[in-house]
Amino acid sequence: MRRGQQAAARGDRHAARRWLDRACRLARADDTLALMLATYCLGEDDPRAAELFARVLVANDVREAWLGLALARLRLNEPDAAAAALGCALARHVLDNAADTASIAGRVRHATGAAGWCGITEAGQLRIEPAGKAALVLDGRTLAAARLPRDWRSARWLEVMRDGRHLLGSPIDIAAICRTEGCVATRDGGLEGWAWHPGDPAADPVLSIRALAAGGRALTLTARDMDTAVTGTAVLARARRFSVPAALLAKFAGPVAVLGRDGRHLFGSPLDPGAERREAAAASGALARRYPAARRRAAAAPACVVVPADIVGTRTPPGHAVQRRPVDVVIPAYRGAAETLACIESVLATLGRGNRVVVVDDASPDAELVDVLDRLAARGRIRLIRHPHNRGFPASANAGMRAAEGRDVLLLNSDTLLPPGALGRLRDAAYAAPDIGTVTPLSNDATILSYPDLAGDNPVPDATETARLDALASKVNAGWLIDIPTAVGFCMYVRRDCLEQTGVFREDAFAQGYGEENDFSLRARHLGWRHVAAASVFVAHRGGRSFGAARAHLIARNMAVLNRLHPGYDALIAAHVRADPLAEARRRLDLARWRAARKRRAATIFI
Repeated sequence: MRRGQQAAARGDRHAARRWLDRACRLARADDTLALMLATYCLGEDDPRAAELFARVLVANDVREAWLGLALARLRLNEPDAAAAALGCALARHVLDNAADTASIAGRVRHATGAAGWCGITEAGQLRIEPAGKAALVLDGRTLAAARLPRDWRSARWLEVMRDGRHLLGSPIDIAAICRTEGCVATRDGGLEGWAWHPGDPAADPVLSIRALAAGGRALTLTARDMDTAVTGTAVLARARRFSVPAALLAKFAGPVAVLGRDGRHLFGSPLDPGAERREAAAASGALARRYPAARRRAAAAPACVVVPADIVGTRTPPGHAVQRRPVDVVIPAYRGAAETLACIESVLATLGRGNRVVVVDDASPDAELVDVLDRLAARGRIRLIRHPHNRGFPASANAGMRAAEGRDVLLLNSDTLLPPGALGRLRDAAYAAPDIGTVTPLSNDATILSYPDLAGDNPVPDATETARLDALASKVNAGWLIDIPTAVGFCMYVRRDCLEQTGVFREDAFAQGYGEENDFSLRARHLGWRHVAAASVFVAHRGGRSFGAARAHLIARNMAVLNRLHPGYDALIAAHVRADPLAEARRRLDLARWRAARKRRAATIFI
């Protein structure tokens, strides 16, 4: 990459492209390199430019890549595809380097015969080309003048039409332009984190910190620090760091919310910056009462406010046979209409009599998903719970689990596929012993239960392949239950008696998600409940698509919380991975897949 950049600085575009091409082949997952190479290919009319820009855009909503793709599609004589790419650049991002944007937009307009193009400038002004009269509709409200009102940032959509036709870039997705992405965590009684506006990267994010208690305090800060790099963010991200010292939060009692200008929580929010210090003080106070310095009777106080992760409690077996309960399949949903519908349909196909599907809509911004859920609920196919505001995965899961009163729960991610008969086999596993609290199946992406690669970097099977893998697992690993230290939340069967004794997820500690099921599992272990893997069940999981560029930061933040609440958690998981109790189950499944593939090849040759 350095050699490519040096060649570019010398003006040797051919050498620059050659070195960057080699760098991309060596680091195939590096989207920044792909964007650099795409730009050089575009400058030399190389048709690979379109493919490279499209690759970058799979995981990065980058204005420069959309504009590059639009120009590359034009050069390939694909005007409609160019218009679609330009529309994403104009609708989801403010206008930058207006001369270049105007040049590309003008060429696309000429090639497609569009009525014009539109966008919002960095100064918050509406630009329409060519100039002239246009009809403006802001969230269904017709505007009298061709300019934006002061409160335009609180709107969702702006339609710009001429002669009944949308201009390129219309409707403008104001929510995407104003979206704040970032992550926040506690540090020494204060707050630290980062934020930026992917749709308006030149703007410094203005954040609001508000106490959750009624009538609580609030303060506003602007994130400006771009000198300290933020790793793990999107391509061309311009994240700003911020910090709030404990002294400024001294009068904020309890949890606080950290909100962007779009009114949404940063990942990691809400959180309680003073909790760690209060817990440390409580622990010290408890120890002081248990081991007093003065001559007085020791108080019956706990010696510690946290419990090491490797401690396993004991349970008194019930004096009667454990009664099986009906099951509610709880599916928290936020984005992805197609994936969510596929998940629900796979569940309905294997639900069985007496069981139900409960979907929790966590204030989804996806209009298609909202419509799909409304129609399913109206037909009585699902029970729908809808949050008025986005509360995160733990709160959504809790809402569903509480609604399933008296029933077992299968907590299921909305990007999973449940194969035929899987629910019944998970339920059978849960009642195989009186002390089994949770059951988790194998999956292509399930951390300690991933198959075939334990690292989880496995292809996502479709419904047919999922059913085939599950059928093989059911045959070769029938009835095989393996003890694991923690359940995995993508597909987690929880018995009602375990849930009632352990309680639900901690919303206060784990914000939008990651780690809440591990905390739950360890609390259950401390009470004597076991967690098992059902090696005979395989469930597909798309995985790794939530939270965007903030995902790695949210995981790190929540894993730090988990290790603070349960010291030694990382060591417990590492010991489980080293022991690899699922090795034989995976080996049997590998052999079954090999034999099945050989039979299919033989049948094909015979035919």
